[in-house]
Amino acid sequence: MRQRRGVRGWCVLVALAGAVGACETARNPGGVQLDRISPTIALSAADTQQIANGLQFSVDASDNLGLKEILVTFSDPTIAQTDTIFNTTVTSFNQGTKITFPANSGSGGSITITGRATDGAGNFTQATTVVFLSNVQALTVDLVAPTAPAVAATGKNILVQVRSSWAGSSVSGSSSSRATRSWIRPHRPPTRSCSRRPRGNRRTRSTRTRSRSRRGSPPSP
Repeated sequence: MRQRRGVRGWCVLVALAGAVGACETARNPGGVQLDRISPTIALSAADTQQIANGLQFSVDASDNLGLKEILVTFSDPTIAQTDTIFNTTVTSFNQGTKITFPANSGSGGSITITGRATDGAGNFTQATTVVFLSNVQALTVDLVAPTAPAVAATGKNILVQVRSSWAGSSVSGSSSSRATRSWIRPHRPPTRSCSRRPRGNRRTRSTRTRSRSRRGSPPSP
């Protein structure tokens, strides 16, 4: 009786282990390990660029098994995103990009570039960089106030108002300042004369003073 109980218990353990193994096999057929390593991506670009030369940057990405997609987006909505999809096994990717603009483009200022690399298992990594795109032709500044023939006076406030526009969008602002003598007062010649008398007059005056002090005393031989 004791031996039969032991055989039955051993059979139960074997059946339980087989069920667990069957569950693991259903979850991961063949015992293949899942890819949990995310790809790497880096963006490189000059901090300040002229719009006439275009927006230039490069993308460098890699993955241990294979990349699936490289997506690049921009904070400027007028710049279209770029999407690169790989149909074959590609473990490394490096590409330079140049985006050109028309002559009357209103793009410019700080532009954030975001790159996202995704591998075959769905792992992804993002990287960003900021480029200042200089577009001087799209910026205009006009002086609204004061206008001619306005006259400034010492100790009086002056209202200064300017209006700036960037390719159709305008921004205006104003401020007041007090005129000071350092820049509002015209130059005047000095009224105090700095001329000196000849040295001969000084000697004559000193001689008379000495002669007066010696009155009443006999002249020296």
